[in-house]
Formats: sequence, C-alpha cells, structure tokens
Amino acid sequence: MDELQKKRDSTYDFRIKTTAPDRDLTEKEKKDIEFIQAFQRFKDYDVDKCFKEFSELGIDKVALGFSGGADSITLALKAQNSADRYNIELHLMHVHHGLIATADEWVEHNLNFAQKHGFLIHILYVVIESSKKGIEEAARTARYRAIIDKCRSLNISDVLLAHHIVDQAETILFRLIRGTGILGMQGMPSVSTKEGIRFHRPLLHRRIDRKLLENANIKYIEDPSNNDPKFSRGSIRNHLSEAFSDIFWTWPENVGRFGQYCEDVQDLLVELAKIDALYVNLEFGIHRKKEAASFDLLHWRYISELRQKNLLRYILGELNQYNPNHRKMAEIVRQLQNVHQMGTDREIAIKHESVLITVEEGRVKFYQGNQW
Repeated sequence: MDELQKKRDSTYDFRIKTTAPDRDLTEKEKKDIEFIQAFQRFKDYDVDKCFKEFSELGIDKVALGFSGGADSITLALKAQNSADRYNIELHLMHVHHGLIATADEWVEHNLNFAQKHGFLIHILYVVIESSKKGIEEAARTARYRAIIDKCRSLNISDVLLAHHIVDQAETILFRLIRGTGILGMQGMPSVSTKEGIRFHRPLLHRRIDRKLLENANIKYIEDPSNNDPKFSRGSIRNHLSEAFSDIFWTWPENVGRFGQYCEDVQDLLVELAKIDALYVNLEFGIHRKKEAASFDLLHWRYISELRQKNLLRYILGELNQYNPNHRKMAEIVRQLQNVHQMGTDREIAIKHESVLITVEEGRVKFYQGNQW
C-alpha cells in the first residue's frame, strides 16, 4: 500500500479480483497459487458448520478477528471458502494497538494479504489506556471494544476468532495458577457473547499447522509479545508449554479435555443450585419490588455448607458478578450462619463487587447498583 491512513479507521475492499498480471508467472508462483487453491477447496468441517448455521439463521455477513498471524490467516482462508459457498460476506478486522514498534508494518502486511487473496478488511485504531489489570488485559479489552463497535456499525452479529487447542490449554493453565475455580477451568467457550455480539471459535479443539502456510509461501506475522516472559501468557508459553511438549506432546489436548470435564461439572453445579433455589424460595428482581434477589435464610441453613456456597455463587453469577474468592465466600457464609434468622440481632451489610447483601425479615437480600 502506498500510504496508510494512520489513527483513523479504514476499510479496504479487495474482493474484486485483479486482472491477470502483465508478466508470466514463475513456476514457484504457479505452485504457490495451486497449493492455496487446493487448500481453500478443502472444506473444513468445523468452519463450514459455523457458516451453515449462519446461513440457516439468515445471517448474510460475519466478521473475523484478524491479527495477520498464522492462526488468523489459516482461519481466514478456510472461512473464505465457506463464505463463498453460503454467499455470506466476510469482513476481516485488524486492530492496531500501537504497542509494538512494527504495528504499522503489520497493517501493511495484512493489507497486502487481503489484496492478494481477495478479502474485505477493516483497520481499526485504538489507544490503550492504563489498567490495574495490566497491559495485556487492557489491550484485550480495547480489541474487543473496537470489534464490537465496528460490528454494530455494520449490523454484524457474529465474529470468528482463531483460538485453537494450544491457546485453550495455556488459558486453563494460566487460570489454574491464578487460583480460579471450576467455572474458570472450563477455559474459553466455543461460542461466547459480549454485548449482544456472538464470538465463535471453530478451531478451539484443534492445532494449527503452520507448515501448510509455509508450503504455500504465505508470510505471517510473529507477535513478539506472545513469547515475551514479561507477559503472563508469554511466560507460560516459554517455561511451561515448551517443557510439557518435550515430555507430553499431547498435553494441550489433555488439558483441553480436562476443561470440558470442568464444563460438565459446572453444569451439574448449576442444576443443583436450581434445585436448592426452589427449596429456599429464591426470587430474582422480576418478582421483587426493590432488591435484585432474595431467599429464605432459615431454609438456606438446612442445606449443607457446600450447597450454601454453591447457591451463593449461582446467585452472584446470575447478577453478573465475579465469584468471591475462598476467603470472601467463607466470610459471607459465616455472617449469614451467625445472624438471627430474622436478622434482628445485628445489621448485616456485606459488599461484593456491585452487590450489597443484607438480612431483612428472615430473607437474605441482594441489592445491586442504585438499589443501595
């Protein structure tokens, strides 16, 4: 590209194929083209399944998060095949963070790729704001924000992401080390929703074979932060992933399978919480005039402590709150167990995230936001 429109979102439509080159192709160029065409003709089951579902739902355009790395290039080429088959418009979306010195070169690389292979691509510029959770999380938040906003402006409801089984395994490892519970140990879901936009991960249970791209002479970006030990994921990749791979080559699949087991366990915990919710007469805001949720304290005390905690986690989850850590949960349970069943001997006011938990007239009540 001759000139990049820096610091301003831009759209480039390369879907109209260019005319034949004004020179004869070399034998190597011909082989590269033949390899790519064969690669694209091969129907990827998981990716094609997504597009088949899109088509059945009447969805006529989808987005694809595109970094220009091997993973997103592989997904883009597979998705292009299915998008053409189901007559669905495919939008690549590349987010320019400005965190890497070569960020402008990445834009140039991705525009060249899109032009060569006939893609519609959007370049989205973001400014990363400082965050207590670190630069990694701030960049991730900004990336999702940019993609969600662009999707809304284009009336796009679905986005494809190129996360694969190694990403999944590293995510589960990171969460385990951080001290997550069963919910976090599920890893990334195949489909998640943020602000009404659905994010699909069709390659989540598979590995990406970079040799396919290299054999086709397709250049891809190597993000140095992915292996930078200053960042949590880079540290895990350098110190744990490589060590595990030397001993257990299938460790990503095994860890990913463990995440699926945790998903089953979480589903059972939710089912159990719903049974206990009936027993304690749990009611959410739709049935209450003021509080966001409430349940009968005396009946709650009759179930085991493990089920008490499980029910509290379920309620907080339904109120879009993070789970309390082990110490905070123990404190909530202790206070609810020790207060008079009518809440008349002391004033209970437990704060967690944006929720206030109190006991009034024999019921545990959850107030949220401007309710308290």
